Amino acid sequence: QIVRSTVDLLTMLFTSAVGSAPDGPELTRVRRREDIEGWIREHLLDDDLSPGRIASAHFMSVRALHALFAEADTTVGTLVRALRLERARELLILHPTWTLAEVGRWSGFSDPSYFSRVFRREFGMSPGEFRAAGA
Repeated sequence: QIVRSTVDLLTMLFTSAVGSAPDGPELTRVRRREDIEGWIREHLLDDDLSPGRIASAHFMSVRALHALFAEADTTVGTLVRALRLERARELLILHPTWTLAEVGRWSGFSDPSYFSRVFRREFGMSPGEFRAAGA
């Protein structure tokens, strides 16, 4: 999913730089997903990062939001979780004195045990193991 988004982004940048293709509906949707992803990054610590709030912030329906991300074979929830986990990995390395609960909280996870479960499922090791490995 991340690879597909990256390829879409690189394709968009290349065609934009070359100027060979006008903005089509697909490119417009790619840009819309990128805008939404940027907004989510800025609001990762918000208490309410539900599809309803995200859709509302972008003047669209929840159904349209889900459809937009379904086109990229992902969901808004998957994106939010991936961005939070990405941030958690950074914080584990940057702040070795923080507790795992603090890292989870500053990554947008309110429940430390959920944070640990999701982290282990995604990376194959606990946050503590990740930190100890210096990864």
